[in-house]
Amino acid sequence: MSGAWQANEARDAAVVVHPELIAARKGPAAWDARAEEFLRLVDAGGCDVAAAIRLPVR
Repeated sequence: MSGAWQANEARDAAVVVHPELIAARKGPAAWDARAEEFLRLVDAGGCDVAAAIRLPVR
């Protein structure tokens, strides 16, 4: 999985998994922060992005 693809998927997933973060942080840097946070959660849980958010891979 490429880093760019993973970051894009994580941006989408971070909003689904942590919608309260939308109100707390805004702008491009916030998207990157949410993506990084989501990837840490996924890595810690030993699962992949698609399984973590229960959506099919696009």
